[in-house]
Amino acid sequence: MTRRLAMVIVGAALACTATAPGFAQDKVQRKDVEVGPVVGVNFYRFGGSDAQGFTTRTSFYAGLALTVPLGASAFLQPEVLYSAEGAKAIFPDSGMGTIQGTYKLAYLAVPVLFGARLEGSGTVEPRLFGGPVFKLDLTCEVEASAQGMSAKWTCTDAGLTAKSIAFGAAFGGAVALHTAWGELDLQVRYTYDFTRVYGQSNVRNEGLSAGAGLSVSLPR
Repeated sequence: MTRRLAMVIVGAALACTATAPGFAQDKVQRKDVEVGPVVGVNFYRFGGSDAQGFTTRTSFYAGLALTVPLGASAFLQPEVLYSAEGAKAIFPDSGMGTIQGTYKLAYLAVPVLFGARLEGSGTVEPRLFGGPVFKLDLTCEVEASAQGMSAKWTCTDAGLTAKSIAFGAAFGGAVALHTAWGELDLQVRYTYDFTRVYGQSNVRNEGLSAGAGLSVSLPR
């Protein structure tokens, strides 16, 4: 439900800005390289044929983004992010009843996004983007609770060998607001990892992220 709501909101914003009149004359042309912080919320879960019983884990991401113009409307946007991901799960157990588990994964993620600026209105500019994502595993933990008791392990102690390097892809849309103090970017993206999370099991990270960034032009 959360994923659908976020995608509906961004889709409506893109549709409104793309059909607004007068943008061709008033469009703000961005020719400078820009840099700034990005932060947002992750809604991740495990997908794949071996991923059964998993639900969404809500976490966050934060980092820096660099925007390099590639022409009048195209741009390259590499990012360096701390991204907390993983999933939740509920497992029945004959002795403990219901066990609630949380798989906590944290990555140093480097998305390399290629994008295009679309026609909008005035200082409002919709964008589309997509590209590969490279990830380096930072931490991997498993938490479980049942009957008022809880425990935490590293993935290694739990017998799960997490992949240290992962590769995926991301795509999404954004609405950029040009202001006097910088460019505010509101975006939603979907990311899917091609690399398995653990060993040979077909379990992969996937999720929707919604966030914002503020960028300023670098001195020439």
